[in-house]
Amino acid sequence: MAAAQLARLTVSDGGRHLAREGGAPFFWLGDTAWCLYKMNPAEVAQYMADRAAKRFNVVQAMAIRTHGGTANYRGDEPFTGTDPVRLHEAYWAHIDAIVDLAGENGLYVALATMWGHNVNTLFPNPAHDNYEYGRQLGQRYAGRNHVIWIVCGEYGKIRADWAKTKDQQITEAHLALFRALARGLKAGHGGRHLMTIHPIFSSSRHFHHDDWLDFNMEQTWLNFHACPGRVSADYQMTPVKPALNGEPGYEGMGRPDLAKEVITPWHARLQAYWCLFSGACGHTYGADGLWQFRCPPKSPTWTEAMAYEGGAQMQHVRALMESVPFGKGVPDQTLVASPIGTPKDKTYVAAMRAQDGSFALVYLTQGGSVTLELEKLGAGRPLQAEWFDPRTGARTAIGEQAAAATASFDAPSRGAGCDWVLVLAAQ
Repeated sequence: MAAAQLARLTVSDGGRHLAREGGAPFFWLGDTAWCLYKMNPAEVAQYMADRAAKRFNVVQAMAIRTHGGTANYRGDEPFTGTDPVRLHEAYWAHIDAIVDLAGENGLYVALATMWGHNVNTLFPNPAHDNYEYGRQLGQRYAGRNHVIWIVCGEYGKIRADWAKTKDQQITEAHLALFRALARGLKAGHGGRHLMTIHPIFSSSRHFHHDDWLDFNMEQTWLNFHACPGRVSADYQMTPVKPALNGEPGYEGMGRPDLAKEVITPWHARLQAYWCLFSGACGHTYGADGLWQFRCPPKSPTWTEAMAYEGGAQMQHVRALMESVPFGKGVPDQTLVASPIGTPKDKTYVAAMRAQDGSFALVYLTQGGSVTLELEKLGAGRPLQAEWFDPRTGARTAIGEQAAAATASFDAPSRGAGCDWVLVLAAQ
């Protein structure tokens, strides 16, 4: 698919989801490829083909990254000067090629301009230069419909003591630097591209009311139990804006020193379904080893991480969501009459339904039994029930169920790793 064929994205009329220009709903299934700029064209092509085959449709990548040096695979640096800001054409031609190859594979690119600790250190006059840098980038990619802007990555890291203060001590002077960057981007692309900002917790903490922020992005990282709550909090904010988790826990990663569990394929799945059934407009997956594009002799390598089981299973998430009119969906925990469980114990039952009652999706993190209040569903019509397997995408019919009743359903299995989605659709 050529980049020119990809539709420009916008926010849906209801403000909860993203849409293609013209109104067709767009379900975001993202992958974190932050360090893709380091890879050569053949490796970029290998990555893009794999992610497209697994039905990802958004790639989250850094335009520049200063950890371990800013040079790309050829040794090109991003700037020939920073006072004034002058882009190094050889470096940005490689970013152009990455963006264009993504489009050819049907992938949108969510491009982060820099990381939080760069906003007040990258340029000698940050307020002026951040704007100018943003303007030049926005203008450079204005003609590419499939670009989405992440104004900055982990903006809370603008403070050197961020690990202790998180984003609680960010000042108005700090926020002005991010806003300068955002204003520059928007001036450059003329409002053609969606924009967000990547947080430590949520973009809504400081930028929800900013006009340039089209949708909120959350991060939960290895705190996977925060997934439903963080999305839900943004879902309830006004004005209404779409929300999604842009950085959950990376499959294969754990931090025993911080008492963080290793993220398994099961964890990868539950993060996605918890977020989506709490009102997210999409979800981003990540694999440890892939986001860094780790190369031998370090392990796991990026190609090994690219083959992780949980990454392949994300295509079933998208298939399920696109099998219903997900733009009509609203989170509704009142559907569940039996115990809901807790995210911390990995027993959480998450539920969503159509506003008109035409469908419902209920995620059972550990399978087992669930009892539902069905009065909100069906509009007098019977419901067709089936089990959806998040590991394979297979569906198993249960049969017809009257809507105006309380009913119990038993999943095909129960226990850790035995997650299931109950699908109810009005006939």
